[in-house]
Amino acid sequence: MMIAMAGCNQGARSEIDRLGVGSLASFARARANASLPPAERGPTVVARGAEFLAAKVAKNELASEGSFVGAPDAFENAMIAKIDAPRVETALGGHVEVLRDSMDGMTAREIAAARGWGNSKGSEERAVRAQDRAACGLG
Repeated sequence: MMIAMAGCNQGARSEIDRLGVGSLASFARARANASLPPAERGPTVVARGAEFLAAKVAKNELASEGSFVGAPDAFENAMIAKIDAPRVETALGGHVEVLRDSMDGMTAREIAAARGWGNSKGSEERAVRAQDRAACGLG
């Protein structure tokens, strides 16, 4: 099947190569053979109208202590979370540590082992139930 398809396109492929615009020619040579000007580097934007696209990749050593860089409402969100923290911890009660461990990336089995519940499937299920109760306390 593939051989037949290649055979059908062989004439077109030969014509493209004869014109010097196929894959056998370098990019610059193909542009010249197609009567196009040499390629120039275009604007480095993702889309029309895009002006800035970046991410913070390193700490800014010149930033003043306590300065905040982030989403426009992130400072307010952080302040509200700080104000709500005691109320949330009270609502969670003893589940707050399980939730913190979950948010730190510990697996259910690791949480069970850290609590002294063991390292079995049953202790893992116990940790999952504790995580579920902690999540219900947030709601």
